[in-house]
Amino acid sequence: MSCLSLAPIYATDWTVIRFGVDPSYAPFESKAPDGNLVGLDIDIGSAICAQLKVKCVSMESPRGSLILGLKARKFDGILS
Repeated sequence: MSCLSLAPIYATDWTVIRFGVDPSYAPFESKAPDGNLVGLDIDIGSAICAQLKVKCVSMESPRGSLILGLKARKFDGILS
């Protein structure tokens, strides 16, 4: 499941995109031994941010709280 907030905003207005992720679903997202988030979804988020030329921040959240966090604007999108 991947989704972005539907708030009326243009990509040129963004400087940072915050993605909510649950790192307990390897190989899609997990924590490397050094503590960094890794996986397919993290790579997709990084590619989106690179294309938009913005900073990408992955924020850990339990899977059951991802939608609530998105609705509360804790993050801008979900990669999970």
